[in-house]
Amino acid sequence: MKKLLVLVLFFLMSGSIFAQSNSIGVFGGINVSNMKIENYYNNDSKSLTRFVCGIKYQRVFSKPFVIDAGIVYNTIGCKIEVNWRNENNEDLGTYDAPWIHQYLSVPVVFGYKFGDTFSIIPKIGFQMSYLMDSRIKATNNGVTYENKLDLEYYNRFDFAGVVDVELCYIFNSNWGVFFDLSGKYSFTNSANFINIFKDTTFHHYSLLTVLGVKYSF
Repeated sequence: MKKLLVLVLFFLMSGSIFAQSNSIGVFGGINVSNMKIENYYNNDSKSLTRFVCGIKYQRVFSKPFVIDAGIVYNTIGCKIEVNWRNENNEDLGTYDAPWIHQYLSVPVVFGYKFGDTFSIIPKIGFQMSYLMDSRIKATNNGVTYENKLDLEYYNRFDFAGVVDVELCYIFNSNWGVFFDLSGKYSFTNSANFINIFKDTTFHHYSLLTVLGVKYSF
């Protein structure tokens, strides 16, 4: 995975002699995610909505083929049914608790640009992510119960496929706004509960919508 990232970055840098334009963008939006859970006695998870933000670099070649690479602070997960107990082992009831995973992600996508001032860019690619935090939390009668999970039981690196479409409007020679809609599916089993759930697998999938501005140079 690391070798693949190095090759992509080398290609982006060495391809400058063919480039038509470059841009840097910042964006924010929402990520609606869930988790495909297999071989678990209760796999009825529910979707989770969280904020996402990041920056991206885009190179448009003369064809015009497009390559995007970015850095994204990505919070994904799902809601699962959890039975909570307090420090006295008293039953607090069962809740749909958010199971939250915080990733630092690097998406790399390839596309083709249709249009100029207003453009549509369908893209496809992959996303590499590094897990920074995982926790389960729920609120009962105004009190939040939270359990930070040991990352020893997770695969810290995640690899996902990406399908993406960008709508962009350029309102002068340098500045533009864009709307991005992308779907992602993780090929990596995110958890590593070998000693707890031997044959259980957990795969993230999500739908992300963002709005941003970009500067072309």
